[in-house]
Amino acid sequence: MSFVNNPNDIPNVYPPVFDPSQTDEIQDYLKAEGYVAVQVTSAAEAQARYSEFWTFLENLGSGISRNDPSTWNLASTWPQQMHGIVFGFGVGQAEFAWKARIEPNVVQTFANVWEVPATKLLTSFDGANMIPNPRYAHNAVGEGESELETRTVQIPYGHGDGEEGRSVEVKIAAASPASLHPASVKIGADKLGLVHTTGRYQMWPHRDQKPSRQDRICIQGLYSMLPNTGPGDGGLVVYPRTHTIDWTERDEKAKTSDDWYRIRSTFAEVDPKNAAVLRTPAGCLLLWDSRLIHCNRPPTADGRTRAVSYICMLPRGSAPKSELLQRQKAYTNFKTSTHWPYPLQVNDEDHTLQSNASKKKSPVKSSPFGMDNPAVRSLVGYEERSIMSMFEK
Repeated sequence: MSFVNNPNDIPNVYPPVFDPSQTDEIQDYLKAEGYVAVQVTSAAEAQARYSEFWTFLENLGSGISRNDPSTWNLASTWPQQMHGIVFGFGVGQAEFAWKARIEPNVVQTFANVWEVPATKLLTSFDGANMIPNPRYAHNAVGEGESELETRTVQIPYGHGDGEEGRSVEVKIAAASPASLHPASVKIGADKLGLVHTTGRYQMWPHRDQKPSRQDRICIQGLYSMLPNTGPGDGGLVVYPRTHTIDWTERDEKAKTSDDWYRIRSTFAEVDPKNAAVLRTPAGCLLLWDSRLIHCNRPPTADGRTRAVSYICMLPRGSAPKSELLQRQKAYTNFKTSTHWPYPLQVNDEDHTLQSNASKKKSPVKSSPFGMDNPAVRSLVGYEERSIMSMFEK
């Protein structure tokens, strides 16, 4: 089988979206399926983060304008992406990224999953994903989704679990052409992108935890700034329940793999028909076990812009003091990291905010966001002081 596919052929799944207070249900679903969806903010709050994401892009000084789609598809203006991820120019310390991280329900959901107090967590300085579609340019200025129609559809409870279906209203474009919209092709083809050299979408099913480690040591996450409920929308692609597979028993290369292990297309478990594009509303936090096989898909020509901020939090208990000091240094120097809060791995020096400024592009901030914010300081790794007062505001 091939990983070069029509993204619309991947099954769409509308998972149950839990309230943050449903701690037992969240934990059980995550353990069983390998992923879980939690509604952590309102759509209005998510839209605010989306607007701030555009502000970040515009402040790079490269000529990007949310009001001018012609600036969204140029290598000279748009920041380099890997699989759709913006990973440089200080994005890991951007205002929108931090505001998503310190949302009370985000922090508390991670705390509940790890069964630790909220003050005992460290966050990643992760990147974000933006694949804009010029067809819905009005989304960039928050004017709604007038080109989408609302339909009532029958959807499954999960992924092939035999549960009784339920009816929901979703917004869907009138047509779903399989061709990728121009922004997906241009940005994705730049480097290790979503798009094959033929112009077709290619999957890259992988797990972000070395196969030799079969215990649960990391939970990844993303915060959705926009809904992705339409069949042409981009989204996270998962292979449910694959977090339980021991790949070292099936693949000799898995025994020596690092924390990025790509699964070969010869394994039936990663046949596209066994995958699921997770369809969720704006303001949703998607969590997945790092052992879970996953990738993503871009919007097609009629799909809405994709905008997410990646968030991962781990208990700080096992992080040595040297690691905390390294995190503090990365924070004050506007570094972006991988999804691992520790051991910290910062991205290429050439893609920091400061080097961006040296290339005659304006820095987003002269000082990192939240230096006086107790929630930010706690998640960076400064004092273990209470952050509940921040949550009450």
